[in-house]
Amino acid sequence: MGAPEPLSCRSGYLKTGTDQMTSRQFTFNRGASTIEITANSIIIAFTIWAVSPFACVAEVGATRLVSGFVQPTYVTVAPGDDSRLFVIEKAGSIRIFDRSRGKILSEPFLSIPQFTVSEAGMVGLAFAPDFWRSGVFYVTHTPASSPMPTLTRFHVSAGDTNRADPTSAEMILSIEGTPALHMGGWIGFHPDNGLLYLTVGDGDGLYPGLDYPHEGHAQNLKTLRGKILRLQVEATGPYTIPADNPFIAGGGRPEIWSYGVRNPWRGSFDRLTHDYFFGDVGNNAREEIDMEPAGSSGGRNYGWSTYEGTLDTGFNLPGNPTPGDPSLIPPLFDYIHGSNWGSAVVGGYVYRGSDLPELTGQYLFGDYTSGRLWCMKDRGTPSQTITEIRPLFSDRSRRFHHISSFGEDNIGRVFVLEFNDGDLFQLTPPPSAVSLQLGPFSITQDGRFHVQTPQSESGLTLLQVSSDLKAWVDVPGYTTGSGEEFSDNITREGARFYRLR
Repeated sequence: MGAPEPLSCRSGYLKTGTDQMTSRQFTFNRGASTIEITANSIIIAFTIWAVSPFACVAEVGATRLVSGFVQPTYVTVAPGDDSRLFVIEKAGSIRIFDRSRGKILSEPFLSIPQFTVSEAGMVGLAFAPDFWRSGVFYVTHTPASSPMPTLTRFHVSAGDTNRADPTSAEMILSIEGTPALHMGGWIGFHPDNGLLYLTVGDGDGLYPGLDYPHEGHAQNLKTLRGKILRLQVEATGPYTIPADNPFIAGGGRPEIWSYGVRNPWRGSFDRLTHDYFFGDVGNNAREEIDMEPAGSSGGRNYGWSTYEGTLDTGFNLPGNPTPGDPSLIPPLFDYIHGSNWGSAVVGGYVYRGSDLPELTGQYLFGDYTSGRLWCMKDRGTPSQTITEIRPLFSDRSRRFHHISSFGEDNIGRVFVLEFNDGDLFQLTPPPSAVSLQLGPFSITQDGRFHVQTPQSESGLTLLQVSSDLKAWVDVPGYTTGSGEEFSDNITREGARFYRLR
Protein backbone atom coordinates (compact mmCIF):
# COMPACT_ATOMS: atom_id res chain seq x y z
CA MET A 1 0.00 0.00 0.00
CA GLY A 2 1.35 3.45 -0.89
CA ALA A 3 1.59 6.32 1.57
CA PRO A 4 0.82 9.95 0.66
CA GLU A 5 3.16 12.75 1.69
CA PRO A 6 2.76 14.08 5.26
CA LEU A 7 0.21 16.85 5.65
CA SER A 8 0.33 19.72 8.13
CA CYS A 9 -2.34 19.45 10.80
CA ARG A 10 -3.49 22.97 9.93
CA SER A 11 -3.71 22.28 6.21
CA GLY A 12 -5.98 19.30 5.89
CA TYR A 13 -8.59 16.90 7.16
CA LEU A 14 -8.80 13.13 7.10
CA LYS A 15 -12.22 11.93 5.96
CA THR A 16 -13.52 8.43 6.46
CA GLY A 17 -16.69 6.85 5.14
CA THR A 18 -18.06 3.40 4.33
CA ASP A 19 -18.62 1.77 0.99
CA GLN A 20 -19.73 -1.83 0.30
CA MET A 21 -18.13 -1.94 -3.15
CA THR A 22 -15.27 -4.33 -3.65
CA SER A 23 -12.64 -1.65 -4.26
CA ARG A 24 -12.23 2.05 -3.84
CA GLN A 25 -9.38 4.50 -4.23
CA PHE A 26 -7.85 6.45 -1.36
CA THR A 27 -7.18 9.85 -2.88
CA PHE A 28 -4.99 12.80 -1.96
CA ASN A 29 -6.24 16.00 -3.54
CA ARG A 30 -2.79 17.50 -4.08
CA GLY A 31 -2.25 14.87 -6.72
CA ALA A 32 0.73 13.37 -4.95
CA SER A 33 -0.51 9.80 -4.96
CA THR A 34 -3.49 7.48 -4.89
CA ILE A 35 -3.80 4.16 -3.15
CA GLU A 36 -6.48 1.49 -2.92
CA ILE A 37 -7.26 -1.27 -0.49
CA THR A 38 -9.98 -3.80 0.17
CA ALA A 39 -10.49 -5.21 3.66
CA ASN A 40 -13.32 -7.48 4.75
CA SER A 41 -15.52 -6.01 2.01
CA ILE A 42 -15.67 -2.73 3.91
CA ILE A 43 -13.85 0.00 2.05
CA ILE A 44 -12.74 3.23 3.67
CA ALA A 45 -12.41 6.24 1.40
CA PHE A 46 -9.84 8.78 2.48
CA THR A 47 -9.83 12.30 1.15
CA ILE A 48 -7.61 15.19 2.20
CA TRP A 49 -9.64 18.38 2.37
CA ALA A 50 -7.73 21.64 2.19
CA VAL A 51 -8.35 24.04 5.04
CA SER A 52 -9.54 27.50 4.05
CA PRO A 53 -7.01 30.36 4.12
CA PHE A 54 -8.92 31.75 7.12
CA ALA A 55 -7.79 28.90 9.34
CA CYS A 56 -4.21 28.98 8.09
CA VAL A 57 -3.71 32.74 8.32
CA ALA A 58 -5.52 33.21 11.61
CA GLU A 59 -3.63 30.73 13.77
CA VAL A 60 -0.76 32.12 15.85
CA GLY A 61 1.04 30.91 18.91
CA ALA A 62 0.34 32.62 22.25
CA THR A 63 3.39 32.21 24.45
CA ARG A 64 3.06 33.32 28.06
CA LEU A 65 6.20 35.24 29.00
CA VAL A 66 5.36 35.92 32.63
CA SER A 67 2.54 36.19 35.16
CA GLY A 68 2.21 38.36 38.22
CA PHE A 69 1.36 41.88 37.11
CA VAL A 70 -1.44 43.64 38.97
CA GLN A 71 -4.03 45.18 36.63
CA PRO A 72 -1.55 45.95 33.83
CA THR A 73 -2.66 48.59 31.34
CA TYR A 74 0.17 48.96 28.81
CA VAL A 75 3.42 47.36 27.64
CA THR A 76 6.21 48.89 25.57
CA VAL A 77 9.98 49.01 25.12
CA ALA A 78 12.56 51.79 25.14
CA PRO A 79 14.04 52.79 21.76
CA GLY A 80 16.87 50.48 20.77
CA ASP A 81 16.43 48.20 23.79
CA ASP A 82 14.46 44.97 23.40
CA SER A 83 15.99 43.33 26.46
CA ARG A 84 13.38 44.88 28.77
CA LEU A 85 9.61 45.16 28.54
CA PHE A 86 8.09 48.00 30.55
CA VAL A 87 4.63 47.19 31.90
CA ILE A 88 2.35 49.79 33.52
CA GLU A 89 0.14 48.80 36.43
CA LYS A 90 -3.04 50.80 36.97
CA ALA A 91 -2.24 51.68 40.60
CA GLY A 92 0.88 53.56 39.53
CA SER A 93 3.86 51.26 39.11
CA ILE A 94 5.96 50.65 36.00
CA ARG A 95 7.49 47.17 36.19
CA ILE A 96 10.35 45.79 34.12
CA PHE A 97 10.26 42.30 32.66
CA ASP A 98 13.84 41.21 32.04
CA ARG A 99 13.62 39.04 28.95
CA SER A 100 17.02 37.41 29.34
CA ARG A 101 16.21 36.22 32.85
CA GLY A 102 12.51 35.63 32.20
CA LYS A 103 11.42 37.44 35.35
CA ILE A 104 9.90 40.66 36.64
CA LEU A 105 12.47 42.77 38.48
CA SER A 106 11.63 43.04 42.17
CA GLU A 107 11.96 46.81 42.31
CA PRO A 108 9.64 48.87 40.07
CA PHE A 109 11.06 51.25 37.51
CA LEU A 110 8.69 53.91 38.87
CA SER A 111 5.98 53.96 41.53
CA ILE A 112 3.65 56.94 41.95
CA PRO A 113 0.36 56.66 43.93
CA GLN A 114 -2.68 57.10 41.70
CA PHE A 115 -6.34 58.02 41.89
CA THR A 116 -7.80 54.76 40.54
CA VAL A 117 -11.60 55.06 40.58
CA SER A 118 -13.16 53.39 37.54
CA GLU A 119 -10.94 53.96 34.47
CA ALA A 120 -8.51 56.34 36.21
CA GLY A 121 -4.93 55.40 37.03
CA MET A 122 -1.63 55.11 35.17
CA VAL A 123 -2.40 54.23 31.56
CA GLY A 124 0.20 55.59 29.11
CA LEU A 125 3.99 55.52 28.68
CA ALA A 126 6.24 56.85 25.93
CA PHE A 127 10.02 57.04 25.86
CA ALA A 128 11.61 60.03 24.14
CA PRO A 129 13.13 59.06 20.77
CA ASP A 130 16.55 59.97 22.22
CA PHE A 131 15.95 58.13 25.50
CA TRP A 132 19.33 56.41 25.23
CA ARG A 133 20.91 59.86 25.59
CA SER A 134 18.39 62.02 27.45
CA GLY A 135 16.84 59.42 29.78
CA VAL A 136 13.48 61.18 29.36
CA PHE A 137 10.11 59.47 29.30
CA TYR A 138 6.47 60.55 29.66
CA VAL A 139 3.53 59.08 31.55
CA THR A 140 -0.21 59.72 31.36
CA HIS A 141 -1.92 59.13 34.68
CA THR A 142 -4.17 60.50 37.42
CA PRO A 143 -1.84 61.21 40.36
CA ALA A 144 -3.44 60.85 43.79
CA SER A 145 -2.20 64.31 44.69
CA SER A 146 -4.12 65.92 41.80
CA PRO A 147 -6.58 63.47 40.24
CA MET A 148 -6.88 65.01 36.79
CA PRO A 149 -5.71 63.32 33.57
CA THR A 150 -2.09 64.43 33.55
CA LEU A 151 0.94 64.23 31.26
CA THR A 152 4.14 64.08 33.33
CA ARG A 153 7.80 64.01 32.28
CA PHE A 154 10.37 61.93 34.18
CA HIS A 155 14.09 61.19 33.93
CA VAL A 156 15.81 57.88 34.54
CA SER A 157 18.07 57.67 37.59
CA ALA A 158 21.66 58.69 36.91
CA GLY A 159 23.17 55.57 38.44
CA ASP A 160 20.62 52.87 37.59
CA THR A 161 18.88 52.50 34.22
CA ASN A 162 16.35 50.16 35.82
CA ARG A 163 15.08 52.90 38.11
CA ALA A 164 13.44 56.21 37.31
CA ASP A 165 13.98 59.28 39.46
CA PRO A 166 10.56 60.09 41.00
CA THR A 167 11.82 63.51 42.11
CA SER A 168 12.35 64.47 38.45
CA ALA A 169 8.57 64.60 37.84
CA GLU A 170 7.45 67.65 35.86
CA MET A 171 3.77 68.12 35.13
CA ILE A 172 3.53 69.02 31.42
CA LEU A 173 -0.25 69.15 30.97
CA SER A 174 -3.28 68.67 33.20
CA ILE A 175 -6.63 68.18 31.49
CA GLU A 176 -9.82 69.57 32.97
CA GLY A 177 -12.64 67.39 34.24
CA THR A 178 -13.13 64.07 35.97
CA PRO A 179 -10.78 61.23 35.00
CA ALA A 180 -13.06 58.41 36.10
CA LEU A 181 -14.61 57.64 32.70
CA HIS A 182 -13.31 57.81 29.14
CA MET A 183 -9.79 58.84 29.97
CA GLY A 184 -8.10 57.75 26.75
CA GLY A 185 -4.48 58.29 27.70
CA TRP A 186 -2.40 56.68 24.95
CA ILE A 187 0.78 58.61 24.11
CA GLY A 188 3.33 58.05 21.37
CA PHE A 189 5.95 59.88 19.34
CA HIS A 190 5.42 60.28 15.62
CA PRO A 191 8.20 58.37 13.81
CA ASP A 192 8.81 61.20 11.29
CA ASN A 193 8.68 64.48 13.16
CA GLY A 194 9.14 63.38 16.77
CA LEU A 195 5.98 65.17 17.94
CA LEU A 196 4.04 63.70 20.85
CA TYR A 197 0.48 62.50 20.23
CA LEU A 198 -1.88 62.15 23.20
CA THR A 199 -5.41 60.74 23.12
CA VAL A 200 -8.00 62.20 25.52
CA GLY A 201 -11.43 60.68 26.14
CA ASP A 202 -14.55 62.82 26.32
CA GLY A 203 -14.85 62.33 30.09
CA ASP A 204 -18.63 62.26 30.10
CA GLY A 205 -20.43 60.57 32.92
CA LEU A 206 -19.67 62.05 36.34
CA TYR A 207 -20.48 65.73 35.94
CA PRO A 208 -23.24 66.80 38.38
CA GLY A 209 -26.54 67.48 36.66
CA LEU A 210 -25.39 66.35 33.22
CA ASP A 211 -26.95 63.45 31.35
CA TYR A 212 -24.34 60.99 30.06
CA PRO A 213 -23.28 61.07 27.26
CA HIS A 214 -24.95 64.31 26.15
CA GLU A 215 -22.31 66.73 27.28
CA GLY A 216 -20.75 66.78 23.86
CA HIS A 217 -17.13 67.49 24.76
CA ALA A 218 -15.88 65.75 21.64
CA GLN A 219 -17.32 68.41 19.33
CA ASN A 220 -16.45 71.35 21.58
CA LEU A 221 -13.16 72.83 20.36
CA LYS A 222 -12.81 74.89 23.56
CA THR A 223 -12.00 71.78 25.61
CA LEU A 224 -9.28 69.17 25.22
CA ARG A 225 -11.74 66.39 26.05
CA GLY A 226 -12.65 64.00 23.25
CA LYS A 227 -9.57 64.97 21.25
CA ILE A 228 -6.24 63.82 19.88
CA LEU A 229 -3.54 66.30 20.88
CA ARG A 230 -0.22 67.00 19.17
CA LEU A 231 2.57 68.65 21.16
CA GLN A 232 6.22 69.56 20.87
CA VAL A 233 8.05 68.42 24.00
CA GLU A 234 11.70 68.69 24.99
CA ALA A 235 13.87 67.31 27.79
CA THR A 236 13.10 70.41 29.86
CA GLY A 237 10.57 73.22 29.88
CA PRO A 238 6.88 73.39 28.92
CA TYR A 239 5.37 71.98 25.78
CA THR A 240 4.98 74.17 22.71
CA ILE A 241 2.48 74.09 19.84
CA PRO A 242 3.71 72.78 16.48
CA ALA A 243 3.48 75.49 13.85
CA ASP A 244 1.26 73.37 11.59
CA ASN A 245 -1.34 72.34 14.16
CA PRO A 246 -4.74 73.05 12.57
CA PHE A 247 -6.08 75.46 15.24
CA ILE A 248 -2.92 77.38 16.02
CA ALA A 249 -4.39 80.49 14.41
CA GLY A 250 -7.74 80.18 16.23
CA GLY A 251 -11.03 78.39 16.10
CA GLY A 252 -10.12 75.91 18.81
CA ARG A 253 -7.53 74.97 21.42
CA PRO A 254 -4.14 74.98 19.65
CA GLU A 255 -3.13 71.64 21.17
CA ILE A 256 -5.92 69.88 19.23
CA TRP A 257 -4.88 67.80 16.24
CA SER A 258 -8.14 65.87 15.65
CA TYR A 259 -11.48 65.64 17.45
CA GLY A 260 -14.84 63.89 17.66
CA VAL A 261 -13.60 60.85 19.62
CA ARG A 262 -15.14 59.15 22.64
CA ASN A 263 -12.54 57.00 24.39
CA PRO A 264 -9.49 56.38 22.18
CA TRP A 265 -7.87 53.88 24.53
CA ARG A 266 -5.00 52.52 22.42
CA GLY A 267 -3.22 53.85 19.33
CA SER A 268 -0.13 53.19 17.23
CA PHE A 269 1.86 54.28 14.20
CA ASP A 270 2.56 51.89 11.36
CA ARG A 271 6.36 51.68 11.53
CA LEU A 272 6.55 51.41 7.70
CA THR A 273 3.93 53.85 6.37
CA HIS A 274 3.60 56.01 9.52
CA ASP A 275 -0.20 55.95 9.25
CA TYR A 276 -1.82 56.47 12.66
CA PHE A 277 -4.40 53.99 14.00
CA PHE A 278 -6.54 54.01 17.12
CA GLY A 279 -9.42 52.05 18.58
CA ASP A 280 -12.23 54.24 19.89
CA VAL A 281 -14.35 52.53 22.56
CA GLY A 282 -18.05 52.94 21.85
CA ASN A 283 -21.09 53.75 23.97
CA ASN A 284 -23.65 50.92 23.99
CA ALA A 285 -23.86 49.81 20.38
CA ARG A 286 -20.67 49.86 18.28
CA GLU A 287 -16.85 49.78 18.47
CA GLU A 288 -14.62 51.36 15.87
CA ILE A 289 -11.12 51.43 14.39
CA ASP A 290 -9.98 54.75 12.95
CA MET A 291 -7.01 55.58 10.76
CA GLU A 292 -5.31 58.87 9.90
CA PRO A 293 -3.01 58.80 6.86
CA ALA A 294 0.60 59.79 7.37
CA GLY A 295 0.21 62.90 5.22
CA SER A 296 -2.82 64.26 7.09
CA SER A 297 -2.87 67.96 7.96
CA GLY A 298 -5.01 67.33 11.03
CA GLY A 299 -8.35 68.87 11.92
CA ARG A 300 -10.22 65.64 11.20
CA ASN A 301 -13.60 65.14 12.90
CA TYR A 302 -14.29 61.46 13.67
CA GLY A 303 -17.96 62.09 14.39
CA TRP A 304 -18.72 61.31 18.04
CA SER A 305 -21.32 62.00 19.38
CA THR A 306 -23.28 62.45 16.17
CA TYR A 307 -22.17 58.97 15.23
CA GLU A 308 -21.12 55.93 17.21
CA GLY A 309 -19.12 54.09 14.59
CA THR A 310 -21.41 54.19 11.56
CA LEU A 311 -24.56 54.41 13.71
CA ASP A 312 -26.52 57.67 13.96
CA THR A 313 -26.86 58.15 17.73
CA GLY A 314 -29.92 60.40 17.46
CA PHE A 315 -28.56 62.66 20.23
CA ASN A 316 -28.94 65.83 18.13
CA LEU A 317 -26.90 67.97 20.51
CA PRO A 318 -26.80 71.73 19.94
CA GLY A 319 -23.71 72.67 17.96
CA ASN A 320 -23.00 69.12 16.85
CA PRO A 321 -22.80 68.32 13.13
CA THR A 322 -25.88 66.65 11.70
CA PRO A 323 -25.92 63.08 10.41
CA GLY A 324 -24.70 62.90 6.84
CA ASP A 325 -22.32 65.84 7.24
CA PRO A 326 -19.60 65.11 4.62
CA SER A 327 -16.88 66.58 6.86
CA LEU A 328 -17.19 63.70 9.32
CA ILE A 329 -14.59 60.94 8.91
CA PRO A 330 -16.12 57.45 9.02
CA PRO A 331 -14.28 54.65 10.80
CA LEU A 332 -12.01 52.29 8.94
CA PHE A 333 -14.06 49.49 10.50
CA ASP A 334 -16.72 49.16 13.17
CA TYR A 335 -18.55 46.26 14.75
CA ILE A 336 -21.73 45.77 16.70
CA HIS A 337 -21.75 44.85 20.40
CA GLY A 338 -22.44 41.21 21.12
CA SER A 339 -20.91 37.86 21.99
CA ASN A 340 -19.48 37.41 18.49
CA TRP A 341 -17.30 40.49 18.85
CA GLY A 342 -17.37 42.08 22.30
CA SER A 343 -18.02 45.60 23.55
CA ALA A 344 -14.71 47.39 24.19
CA VAL A 345 -12.24 47.62 21.33
CA VAL A 346 -8.49 47.58 22.01
CA GLY A 347 -6.43 49.12 19.21
CA GLY A 348 -3.28 47.25 18.22
CA TYR A 349 -0.53 47.43 15.60
CA VAL A 350 0.14 46.94 11.92
CA TYR A 351 2.27 43.83 11.99
CA ARG A 352 5.81 44.45 10.73
CA GLY A 353 7.68 41.69 12.52
CA SER A 354 9.29 38.61 10.99
CA ASP A 355 7.83 35.86 13.21
CA LEU A 356 4.40 35.83 11.52
CA PRO A 357 4.95 36.60 7.81
CA GLU A 358 1.32 35.73 6.99
CA LEU A 359 0.25 38.81 8.97
CA THR A 360 2.70 41.29 7.45
CA GLY A 361 0.99 44.61 6.75
CA GLN A 362 -2.23 43.61 8.52
CA TYR A 363 -3.62 45.63 11.41
CA LEU A 364 -4.08 43.60 14.59
CA PHE A 365 -6.69 44.56 17.18
CA GLY A 366 -8.84 42.95 19.85
CA ASP A 367 -11.66 43.38 22.32
CA TYR A 368 -11.39 43.66 26.11
CA THR A 369 -14.66 41.95 26.99
CA SER A 370 -14.58 39.03 24.54
CA GLY A 371 -10.82 38.44 24.55
CA ARG A 372 -10.90 37.92 20.78
CA LEU A 373 -8.32 39.09 18.23
CA TRP A 374 -8.64 40.06 14.57
CA CYS A 375 -6.48 41.24 11.72
CA MET A 376 -7.46 43.69 9.00
CA LYS A 377 -6.11 43.13 5.50
CA ASP A 378 -6.15 45.61 2.59
CA ARG A 379 -7.36 48.32 4.95
CA GLY A 380 -9.28 51.19 3.45
CA THR A 381 -9.79 49.44 0.10
CA PRO A 382 -12.83 47.73 -1.42
CA SER A 383 -11.14 44.38 -0.72
CA GLN A 384 -10.66 45.10 3.00
CA THR A 385 -11.23 41.92 5.01
CA ILE A 386 -11.37 41.13 8.73
CA THR A 387 -10.12 37.74 9.87
CA GLU A 388 -10.30 36.37 13.38
CA ILE A 389 -6.98 35.32 14.87
CA ARG A 390 -7.02 32.05 16.73
CA PRO A 391 -4.32 32.07 19.44
CA LEU A 392 -2.90 28.63 20.23
CA PHE A 393 -1.97 28.30 23.89
CA SER A 394 -0.07 25.44 25.51
CA ASP A 395 -3.32 24.85 27.40
CA ARG A 396 -5.65 24.33 24.47
CA SER A 397 -8.73 25.13 26.54
CA ARG A 398 -7.44 28.62 27.26
CA ARG A 399 -8.27 31.90 25.57
CA PHE A 400 -7.41 35.53 26.20
CA HIS A 401 -9.27 37.24 29.04
CA HIS A 402 -9.76 41.01 29.39
CA ILE A 403 -7.15 42.26 26.96
CA SER A 404 -6.01 45.66 28.21
CA SER A 405 -3.35 46.40 25.62
CA PHE A 406 -1.13 45.22 22.84
CA GLY A 407 2.55 46.13 22.72
CA GLU A 408 5.30 46.17 20.11
CA ASP A 409 9.08 46.01 20.41
CA ASN A 410 11.72 47.56 18.17
CA ILE A 411 11.68 44.74 15.62
CA GLY A 412 7.91 44.40 15.41
CA ARG A 413 7.20 41.52 17.79
CA VAL A 414 3.71 41.90 19.29
CA PHE A 415 2.66 41.35 22.90
CA VAL A 416 -0.72 41.00 24.62
CA LEU A 417 -1.57 42.01 28.20
CA GLU A 418 -4.41 40.60 30.28
CA PHE A 419 -5.82 43.05 32.82
CA ASN A 420 -7.45 40.72 35.35
CA ASP A 421 -5.09 37.75 35.13
CA GLY A 422 -1.95 39.91 35.02
CA ASP A 423 -0.35 37.80 32.29
CA LEU A 424 1.95 38.96 29.49
CA PHE A 425 1.97 37.01 26.21
CA GLN A 426 3.93 37.20 22.99
CA LEU A 427 2.35 36.32 19.63
CA THR A 428 4.63 33.72 18.10
CA PRO A 429 4.63 31.27 15.20
CA PRO A 430 2.07 28.49 15.66
CA PRO A 431 3.33 25.36 17.39
CA SER A 432 5.36 23.18 15.02
CA ALA A 433 3.08 21.45 12.57
CA VAL A 434 2.61 17.75 13.07
CA SER A 435 2.00 15.48 10.14
CA LEU A 436 -0.89 13.13 9.62
CA GLN A 437 0.13 10.07 7.67
CA LEU A 438 -2.43 7.80 5.99
CA GLY A 439 -1.00 4.71 7.57
CA PRO A 440 -0.21 2.36 8.92
CA PHE A 441 -3.88 1.53 9.36
CA SER A 442 -6.08 -1.49 9.59
CA ILE A 443 -9.74 -2.45 9.56
CA THR A 444 -11.17 -4.97 11.97
CA GLN A 445 -13.94 -7.47 11.45
CA ASP A 446 -16.41 -5.24 13.26
CA GLY A 447 -15.68 -2.32 10.97
CA ARG A 448 -13.45 -0.21 13.19
CA PHE A 449 -10.82 1.95 11.57
CA HIS A 450 -7.36 2.14 13.19
CA VAL A 451 -4.58 4.57 12.32
CA GLN A 452 -1.19 5.26 13.86
CA THR A 453 -0.96 8.97 14.69
CA PRO A 454 2.20 11.07 14.79
CA GLN A 455 4.29 11.63 17.83
CA SER A 456 3.74 14.93 19.66
CA GLU A 457 6.30 16.37 22.02
CA SER A 458 3.66 18.46 23.75
CA GLY A 459 1.43 15.56 24.71
CA LEU A 460 -1.63 17.68 23.89
CA THR A 461 -5.01 16.49 22.75
CA LEU A 462 -4.41 16.28 19.06
CA LEU A 463 -7.36 14.77 17.26
CA GLN A 464 -10.76 16.28 16.59
CA VAL A 465 -13.76 14.82 14.78
CA SER A 466 -16.61 16.41 12.81
CA SER A 467 -19.50 15.26 10.68
CA ASP A 468 -19.99 18.55 8.85
CA LEU A 469 -16.61 20.37 8.83
CA LYS A 470 -18.20 23.05 11.02
CA ALA A 471 -18.52 21.72 14.55
CA TRP A 472 -15.33 20.10 15.85
CA VAL A 473 -14.93 18.20 19.10
CA ASP A 474 -11.92 16.55 20.67
CA VAL A 475 -11.89 12.79 20.36
CA PRO A 476 -12.74 11.75 23.96
CA GLY A 477 -9.78 10.56 25.97
CA TYR A 478 -7.40 10.87 23.05
CA THR A 479 -4.06 12.51 23.65
CA THR A 480 -0.85 11.84 21.86
CA GLY A 481 2.59 11.68 23.33
CA SER A 482 4.21 8.74 21.61
CA GLY A 483 2.22 8.18 18.46
CA GLU A 484 -0.63 6.05 19.79
CA GLU A 485 -3.10 4.14 17.70
CA PHE A 486 -6.48 5.78 17.25
CA SER A 487 -9.60 3.84 16.36
CA ASP A 488 -13.17 4.82 15.58
CA ASN A 489 -16.28 2.95 14.54
CA ILE A 490 -16.95 3.86 10.93
CA THR A 491 -19.91 1.61 10.15
CA ARG A 492 -22.35 4.41 10.81
CA GLU A 493 -23.91 6.35 7.94
CA GLY A 494 -22.35 9.49 6.59
CA ALA A 495 -18.82 10.80 6.66
CA ARG A 496 -16.50 11.40 9.56
CA PHE A 497 -13.83 14.08 9.29
CA TYR A 498 -10.69 14.16 11.44
CA ARG A 499 -8.16 16.87 11.94
CA LEU A 500 -5.15 17.39 14.18
CA ARG A 501 -5.05 20.30 16.56
